[in-house]
Amino acid sequence: MILHRLSFWLKTTAAFALCLWIGFEISLTMASSAAVTIAILADPDSGAVFSKSKWRFIGTILGGVVFLLLALPFVQTPWLFLLGLAVWSGLCYYVSTYFRYFQAYGALLAGYTATILLSDAGTGENVVLTTIERVSEIILAVACVAFVFGVTHLRRGIARLEPEMHRQARRVFDIAAELAHRPSALTQARLLRLWVKQTDDLQRQLLMLGEEEAIYAKQAKSIRLALMDLFAPLAQFSENFLALASVADNPACQKARDEVLRCLDALLPNTGVSAVSLAIENVLPELRKPLELAAAQINNPEQRSKVSAIYVSLQSLLHSLLIYRRVRNDPASYPIRSYGKLLEKKVVFADAVGVTLGYLLFSLFWVSAEWTYGPISLLMFISITMLQLPTDRPLTNIISMLKGLGWAFVVCAPLKFFAFPLADGFIGMIFWLSVALFPGCWFRSSPKTAVMGSGYLLCAIILLGLTNNMSYNIGEFMNMMAALTISLIGAIALTAVIHPWRAETKLNLLARNALDDLDASLWAVWQGDRVALTFWEDRQFARIRQLDHIVMMRRPELLDGAANLLLQMTVVMRRFANEMDLAKRQGHLSDTTEIDRLLSSYAKSKTSNNIDLVASRANAIAEIFERRNDSSREQAWKLISHDLSELRNYALA
Repeated sequence: MILHRLSFWLKTTAAFALCLWIGFEISLTMASSAAVTIAILADPDSGAVFSKSKWRFIGTILGGVVFLLLALPFVQTPWLFLLGLAVWSGLCYYVSTYFRYFQAYGALLAGYTATILLSDAGTGENVVLTTIERVSEIILAVACVAFVFGVTHLRRGIARLEPEMHRQARRVFDIAAELAHRPSALTQARLLRLWVKQTDDLQRQLLMLGEEEAIYAKQAKSIRLALMDLFAPLAQFSENFLALASVADNPACQKARDEVLRCLDALLPNTGVSAVSLAIENVLPELRKPLELAAAQINNPEQRSKVSAIYVSLQSLLHSLLIYRRVRNDPASYPIRSYGKLLEKKVVFADAVGVTLGYLLFSLFWVSAEWTYGPISLLMFISITMLQLPTDRPLTNIISMLKGLGWAFVVCAPLKFFAFPLADGFIGMIFWLSVALFPGCWFRSSPKTAVMGSGYLLCAIILLGLTNNMSYNIGEFMNMMAALTISLIGAIALTAVIHPWRAETKLNLLARNALDDLDASLWAVWQGDRVALTFWEDRQFARIRQLDHIVMMRRPELLDGAANLLLQMTVVMRRFANEMDLAKRQGHLSDTTEIDRLLSSYAKSKTSNNIDLVASRANAIAEIFERRNDSSREQAWKLISHDLSELRNYALA
């Protein structure tokens, strides 16, 4: 770990040295702009640097073009200019939510790049020349970072992610073991939320691998899709196993629980495909009898049905895990497809409006106060707000950045006024710069202090003001410190307004949107659109990720309650799609005139009440299977009807 931190520090220092040397040699007027870009791009993971650099380049070009389009007609009308920048920033935030990871970062950067150029805006040709120069400085920094980190990067390919990918089987076992000891819906929701977060972190690493080396791009995408497709069968299995774990202890149920855990335990010693295949072929069949005996001891029909379904849901989970493990070795074995639309429009629209209004309010404060450092403070305010709003804990992250600013002041103040004036030329400056960078690189290399390290690096470079002719005016230094502090406090205030105080409203909106999505997806699956199920599962995965973006100040337990509701929807949707497949294969929905006649009494066109419509049809199909003495199919369709009705009632309560 220490070597990793030292390596990151040396690479970051080298990137700064190269960038500043080129900047000074070609007499860039604001080489510090390029230095700030390096502070933002530097990342302990070289793959992240490559991906981040590429999307920063794209975002910078787009932001510069939009700045020119706004500046040329409105530069003499400041409020129209600022209004245009505010709307552009909000629009970029909204668009960024359509993407993930550094693609989203590129969209965000396009938004605040225009504000980077704001402080230097002139008139006419000056605007064009200033924009070209500033964009060139940013591009120089991107090239230097990519070069230094690229030359020093040891490419180990997919092998460096193998340990984390192998942990998926361990996590499945841990979820089942935890549910066996603490059977509750909230435990299930908490565990699956954690699984989604860990999976999302791994997907981020896979994305960076694909960006880092083109040879792994297809493999990384296939693995990420296979990981996402584990979610639905895992949710269904955990729901069924929770029913078994919740039953009062008796020998039959205890034995069934132990046998399920033994089946999952068979996956752990061997991390290859063969372990899953052996579990499916040899261990899984032995579960039938214990589960049947356990189900016979349960009086509650719904619990009994879920316990009986453990075998099928575990089989589905193991097959999904088998596909995931095969894809790691042969990406061509998994079909390449696009993600579903990972967006809750109403939720994100509220955030985008908040960004726009926050930009205008901060601009009003700057213009009214006639503050010289207003543009710099506005830039920090809007960039930090936009970058942190989509994260898991935006408010605590910005507070951590404020702590990083405090550390930057403590370290950089003495260096700025005592060490740098004594530096002997460029080499001396880089030496003292490396000393200033060390705490930030140390913090940045640890997950627990990474955000504070990012804040430190960014603020330290701004406070140092690295130029050919460095200023040692203490008043300017303190004004810059005040500008950074005000910008961070403003970002904290805006985030507090957007997130915590509206958290319960956002949760309700998220649940409402999920229910509307379920409504449309059920109808699409009923019409035979199997892709609708895949995209539904993608969106549910994204919704559970979004739960962590909603910071709860008063009732944190509502997060797990919302996650439980989303998981119930996923289980019902998967069960409905499976039953539809089975019914079609057996001809029950096409060749049987009795069902066709009965279903013809229901509306054939899409309505706003598809959940109730599908629930009624499921109940009608269950009645027909009851008359045929097909108890398993009858129970399955009745369970679908019951669960859909419960979801509708719960969400509307």
